[in-house]
Amino acid sequence: MAEHFWNGLDDASVSALETEQAADGNLAFEQPCDFDAWAAPVDVYSGDDDRFFPPEFQRGVAMERLGVVPVLVPGGHVVTVSQADYFADVFERAVAAAVDPDLGVRT
Repeated sequence: MAEHFWNGLDDASVSALETEQAADGNLAFEQPCDFDAWAAPVDVYSGDDDRFFPPEFQRGVAMERLGVVPVLVPGGHVVTVSQADYFADVFERAVAAAVDPDLGVRT
């Protein structure tokens, strides 16, 4: 499983994430989602080499549940770590777009 989950990450990143994950436990999987809709527009990003949830699977889920097509970016399952600079820019633009909707976010 690790080769699918962590693909695209260096050993130092994997070690740090495994330590953090152990501390967090399975909280996200133990509590129900208590809302009917997101409070803000949602964009979905998918690693083009994700071996845990392949892009075609993520595309189907995103379309079915959110009505959006994922943006494919280079990387594996933990693409926000392997492409940290890219996502820092995406998040900065999302914050700016929350202030000025004409700026947009998707790339």
